[in-house]
Amino acid sequence: MSYFTTQNLNRISWRCSINLKSFFKTAVRGFYKESNEYVVNWYDWKLSLEKSITSIDVHFVNITQPTYTKNGNEYQSFLVIRVPLNILHKLPFGSIWRKGKSKEKFELEHFTVTFNKASNLSYEHLNGTQNPIFNYKEYIHASDYERFAKDANNLLVIKQNNLNYIVHSLSFLWLITAILVS
Repeated sequence: MSYFTTQNLNRISWRCSINLKSFFKTAVRGFYKESNEYVVNWYDWKLSLEKSITSIDVHFVNITQPTYTKNGNEYQSFLVIRVPLNILHKLPFGSIWRKGKSKEKFELEHFTVTFNKASNLSYEHLNGTQNPIFNYKEYIHASDYERFAKDANNLLVIKQNNLNYIVHSLSFLWLITAILVS
């Protein structure tokens, strides 16, 4: 199961000004059912360039019907949409979407860290070592293991106070962009 469907996380209100309905209806992969809720759970590693617009694939897990069975095997219900990179900051991990809109997100822990490249920041490929620092198998359904084994995302690893803080590189990019713009 996905982390978001097994952890009984609290939902909190939030408002997102964008409507993704047209993106959901033209999904890259998966099946869209308008009445179901979907949660953002991953950003793909490949950027696409279409008509001079840089886009990224965003992975959603269906939290209304988290799994389905086909030929006796259980699979994760998911949806993948391609969105322009400049709206990625409006789709944070844990945001919940229904009918193209997001009014809630899962309450996730927040941390304050200090880092610099010289002392406590490193980059690790999602599948780059024998003992990866991030075990994606704890966060996704078993039917997605093969796809994640091919994922080429680089993660930022910040070591502070004997803990490892792992940040998806695109989350970091949109956070820095938001800070610079404001």
